[in-house]
Amino acid sequence: MIWKDVNAMYVKEGELLIDFGLIGDWWIELINMNNHKIGQPYEYPTSFIRWTSLLKTILRLPFRQLEGLLKGLSKYMPIPSIPSFRTLWRRIKEQGLDVVKEMASPKDNIVIAMDSTGIKVANRGEWIRHKWKVKRGWLKLHIAVDTKHHNAVNFFITPENIGDATVGEYLLEEISKENKIKGFLADGAYDTYEIFEKCNEKKIKAGIRVRKNAKRKPLKAPLRTITIDCQKENWDYWRTCLDYGQRWQSEGYFSSYKRRFGEIVKATTWKGMCQEIAQNVCALNWLLTMRCQS
Repeated sequence: MIWKDVNAMYVKEGELLIDFGLIGDWWIELINMNNHKIGQPYEYPTSFIRWTSLLKTILRLPFRQLEGLLKGLSKYMPIPSIPSFRTLWRRIKEQGLDVVKEMASPKDNIVIAMDSTGIKVANRGEWIRHKWKVKRGWLKLHIAVDTKHHNAVNFFITPENIGDATVGEYLLEEISKENKIKGFLADGAYDTYEIFEKCNEKKIKAGIRVRKNAKRKPLKAPLRTITIDCQKENWDYWRTCLDYGQRWQSEGYFSSYKRRFGEIVKATTWKGMCQEIAQNVCALNWLLTMRCQS
C-alpha cells in the first residue's frame, strides 16, 4: 500500500466519526425497543448510544464533555434529542462486554491468531515501581483476531495470573459456536494437550509452535505429536503450509490498540476496567471494519 492510500485511509476515519446515517431510523428503532417494555420507555436508540460510546472512546472524552460535543453538533445536524451526561453514563455502561461479539458477523473458514497482552491498572512509572516496591499488578487482554479481516472475533479479560492456554481453550469453544474455524495460530504459550485435542475435535488446523523441550506422546495427543515431528524435520515447510507468519496479526492488533488507547486503564473497579477495555476493543473493531468497507 502506497503512502497516498495510507493517508486517505486515516483521513476517512475522521469522516466516519461524523456519520449521521443512524438518525434516519431513530424513531423506528425506538418503537421496536419500547414494544412490550415495562417501565419508563427508552428515549434514545441503542445505535445512537453505541455511536456516542465510540466518540467518547476514540476522542477520550469525559461524559460531561461528551454531552457538550453532542449539543454543539446538534446546531448543524438534525439530532432529535440530546441525552444528559448521566443518561450517557448509564446507557453506555449497560452495553456490557458482548458488544464486540454482537458487531462481528459470523463467518466461515476463518483463521484466527490468538495472543495476550498486559494492561496496567495504575499510571505509575517503572522507577516508582522499583524504588517504592509498588505493585498493583495488571490485567491480561486475550484476543482472537481474524487474519483476513484483521479485527477481533472475540476477547477475554483476566487477572495476570491466568494462563494463556486456559483462556485459549475457552475462546476456541466460544468462537466455534458462531463461526467455522479453519485454522488456529498461536505461540508456545498455547502448547498444551487440551488445546491440540480441542483443535482435533473441531477439525481445526493447529498452527501452534511447540516448546523446544516438547516430548512425543502419540497415544495422549496424536495431533501434537505430528506437529512436533513436522516442526523438527522441516520447520520452513510446516510454517509455509500453515501460513504461520500470519500470527503477527494478533500482535499488530495489540500495537494498534496501545497506540490509540494507551496501555493503562482509568477505571478503578474490576467491572469498570473490563468495560473500558471492551469499549476500546469495540471502537478499534469498528474503525477497522469501516476502513475495509470504505
